[in-house]
Amino acid sequence: MMKLTLLTGIALFTLSFSACAQQNGAKKESTAIYTDSLEHDQELGLTPQQEEKINAINKSTASKFEAIGRNSSLSGYQKGQKKRELALQHKKEIFNVLTAEQQKNWLQKYGDERASIKDNVTDNADEALEKLENRYDADKKLIENDHYLSKSEKKIRLEKLKVNYKNEKEKLKEAKEKATSSGLLQGR
Repeated sequence: MMKLTLLTGIALFTLSFSACAQQNGAKKESTAIYTDSLEHDQELGLTPQQEEKINAINKSTASKFEAIGRNSSLSGYQKGQKKRELALQHKKEIFNVLTAEQQKNWLQKYGDERASIKDNVTDNADEALEKLENRYDADKKLIENDHYLSKSEKKIRLEKLKVNYKNEKEKLKEAKEKATSSGLLQGR
């Protein structure tokens, strides 16, 4: 029994030690992949000085990404927002290091993320507006088909529903406009 306990303890220690080593190695590897990809891109024809600047930008951004991820005071949504803002800032900083020809090659190879983000924000806002409209229509039918309500009660509830619908619709439109016109999503 003593041997079994000892062997189990050794096995658990070995497994936990190797898991920690793999986790630390994976973290270093993911950071290396993130920070080493662009400066080694032969198609852009970067100079050694540009590679150095981009590497510094990447390392700085990587540490900021990690700090955001570790910040327990932020919700998941807030972390996502901050990381998106940081990613856009990161791309803008790198873009500013490139020459006009390199910028053209960059856009051909990597595209303009702001356009896809703006499209995504617009799509999400349009989807939210559509859901609101569908919910309004369904709620309106429920009120109209409720045989226990008097005509005056139906009228009052329909008016209240309509006011709430218009207010929510206006809020969603304002949020969509604010998101799509923010400085981070504007063209260069």
